[in-house]
Amino acid sequence: MNNEIYNQALDCLKNKMSILPVGKNKKPLTNWKEYQTRIATKQEVEQWFIDFPQAQLGLITGKINNITVVDIEKGGDFSKYPETKISKTGGGGRHYFYKYNPKYKNKARIAELTDIRGDGGFVVIPPSKTIKGKYEWIKKIELNDFPEHLFNQGERQSILPEYIGVPQGERNNALTSYIGSLLNKIHPADWEALAWPELLKANEKNIPPLSEKEVRNIFDSITKRAINNPVRKYYKEKDEVRESQANTIISLIESVDGVVFFYDEFNDSYISIPYDDYNEIWPCKSRIVNQWVSRLFWKKENKVPNSEALKSALNMIEAKAHFDGEQIKLHNRVATYKDSIWYDLSDSKWRAIEVNEKGWEISKNPPILFRRFKHQLPQIEPVKQGGDINKFLKFVNIKNEEQKLLVLVALVSSFVPSIPHVVLNVYGAQGSAKSTFFKLLRKLIDPSALEVLTISTRTEELAQILSHHWCNYFDNVSNISNWVSDMLCKAVTGDGFSKRELYSNDDDVIYSFKRCIGINGVNLIAIKPDLLDRSIMIELDRISENDRQQETDLYKEFEELSPIILGGIFDILSKAMGIYKTVKLNKLPRMADFTVWGSAIAQAMGYKQEDFIEAYYINIKNRNDEILSENFVALYVIELMSDKKEWKGTSSELLGELKTLAINSGVNIDKERSFPKASNSLSKKLNELKTNLAEAGIDISRLYEDKKRIICINKNTKNIVSIGSIVEDQQIKDFTDIFGDG
Repeated sequence: MNNEIYNQALDCLKNKMSILPVGKNKKPLTNWKEYQTRIATKQEVEQWFIDFPQAQLGLITGKINNITVVDIEKGGDFSKYPETKISKTGGGGRHYFYKYNPKYKNKARIAELTDIRGDGGFVVIPPSKTIKGKYEWIKKIELNDFPEHLFNQGERQSILPEYIGVPQGERNNALTSYIGSLLNKIHPADWEALAWPELLKANEKNIPPLSEKEVRNIFDSITKRAINNPVRKYYKEKDEVRESQANTIISLIESVDGVVFFYDEFNDSYISIPYDDYNEIWPCKSRIVNQWVSRLFWKKENKVPNSEALKSALNMIEAKAHFDGEQIKLHNRVATYKDSIWYDLSDSKWRAIEVNEKGWEISKNPPILFRRFKHQLPQIEPVKQGGDINKFLKFVNIKNEEQKLLVLVALVSSFVPSIPHVVLNVYGAQGSAKSTFFKLLRKLIDPSALEVLTISTRTEELAQILSHHWCNYFDNVSNISNWVSDMLCKAVTGDGFSKRELYSNDDDVIYSFKRCIGINGVNLIAIKPDLLDRSIMIELDRISENDRQQETDLYKEFEELSPIILGGIFDILSKAMGIYKTVKLNKLPRMADFTVWGSAIAQAMGYKQEDFIEAYYINIKNRNDEILSENFVALYVIELMSDKKEWKGTSSELLGELKTLAINSGVNIDKERSFPKASNSLSKKLNELKTNLAEAGIDISRLYEDKKRIICINKNTKNIVSIGSIVEDQQIKDFTDIFGDG
């Protein structure tokens, strides 16, 4: 034991200074981080010098010791720093000890050959002796204030020296000297990447430059000698420790029984982590995986892993998952696997419900199917016996029986993955509990901390919302722009969206979604034909004062009945999976998958297939009437054809006739934004309305006559739809088309 250093350590303790033991390579000999926040005991210090008889002494910098140190290497400018306590370093530099300044933490090269040691750092102090030499006190006076005026906080000077070209005869010596100074300022791991290009650039200033081969010989010779320097050996040992830790971490992860590495459909790497009786699925780069791996290492080594080693190991695990693992598609809340539908309970045990034709069961160890998002809440456990979906109607103020059936069918169909789901287009007067309706639906289908959503005005944000939520119920909407309407349509039928990953030049973040959508408002909001065609319209009646109850009482009752309602949903879904294969329809509307599944679900609930078809087609007719009644072009095309069977002409001629009808009706077409101002705008409107007008008995087609593009409008039925009515003859025709003449 070096008594001089040991006595200095005891003197530091006496003055309540936090210290640590270091080796001759200045490397800490203990887990020194803890001494940034506490001072070692005398017993600990005594044990240090028993365990490490050749230990040198380090002093923690920063708040705990009330010091900030300016560390200047040999060759640096010592003259400009104010007088304070100063020590000479083993390498001939200087340590200037100043009063603690919280603005200045550890920072390299804050000035030429100058570093700062503050919070999170330490310095070696006299009378220590390291590889480079002995540390000695130059001045032992009171600490001065930190010379803040000498530093531009945050500005970092280049660590690379300047090179001035030299003539022939001096080039080898000059480049040798220059590369030596470069290597002293760059970590050995970066020599090839940083020092070699700099040496080539420096050589270009020589007159004339050496050949690249000659420069390479100089570089290889100097780096070979430099790596064997004792100081360089320290860095090499440090790298070897980091590499050894990284390999240990990788081995620990791979040795876990049941761990699975894989990548998803977007090529993102994942890991399935086994626990006692279940598995968790997380992205390899997630915070959860980082914590799990750190805990593995702590349990094995009883110490914290080096941050660089941990990062290297996780990078390798991510690569292993991508290149050696299987590709597995991950889903949000619901999925199809083999012959079953799976529903993620999102609970802490990662359980899921498996539904098939034979029934349903809660699986404690489901296959790898689901990804999780922070907003998701765990689902309550449904009852196995006595389920009843009809109890949900207790909480919804709908008088129309057809709409009650459609709501229940839409509710069950929300548990069917991979099909387009109808948009719930909900409207009603204030006090009709539209928001409550959506919140209760959300609790049954996709529990979330965000019960209802707001439509974002930014494309990227809306894409992320649609991707992260299985049920996207937008509350109290007053207006839907064209681009939002288009995006919601794509979310129904299936779409994707990509954006540049943060802090990345080329990598994309990809969102892909086919989701359940709902919109509510006082008035019918989704009136654009494409979106309305994908909707069912649900009108909620205002709740009377006699029937109104406090929200706390309503939610309490709903929580009590939820297991029964949810159990009923899974009972119906199981039966519908068997019936689905037997559904036969000769004609299908736009939402074909919903129609077939709706027929099966209705039968599973005890209704006839015809009951659902009739309810759905009435809703379609009402929906079509709504589209036509809200659109000026549709209204005046119908009025144009009220007294004729056929009309032919150019789009400009048609626009002129529609303008005349509108003006005669008192419409100011110049101020009415939705009225087309040009013939090409009219053509686009007609394309949007073509299907809806056809259902109203008006066919629109195009042909060429005399080198002109002609619009043809024809009546296809004796009974032209009047706005707000349903034509019985047309209904009979629809049912004949669907079920046949029998």
